[in-house]
Amino acid sequence: MSRAGRGRLTQRTQRAGGDRRADGRSWRAPDIAGFYDLAHAFDLEASAIAARATLETALIRRETRGCHNRSDYPHLDDGLNVNLVWSEPGRVEREAIPGIPQDISARMREVSTHGKLVE
Repeated sequence: MSRAGRGRLTQRTQRAGGDRRADGRSWRAPDIAGFYDLAHAFDLEASAIAARATLETALIRRETRGCHNRSDYPHLDDGLNVNLVWSEPGRVEREAIPGIPQDISARMREVSTHGKLVE
């Protein structure tokens, strides 16, 4: 970038409030085009989609399994021994969980969880 180009960029940055936002935190655009807000918008949208998928599938899983605990359904439901796959709002499919390969299951053993915090 030429010296004149750097000077114009510095002037624009200073007019925009320097490298600090109004709340005092540092601000950096990912590129000269200033798509900082667009990146945050995409991040927010992705977070909202992930939250919706988590909530919709949690409502379908009417059991307590692993770290998914429900006081209204405290026991395992063998019919829900599946992966719940969310594709879009209102569309959740059940996907069978594949068996454990023989070479791995031969090395597995039961471990007591009594008196341990399991997360």
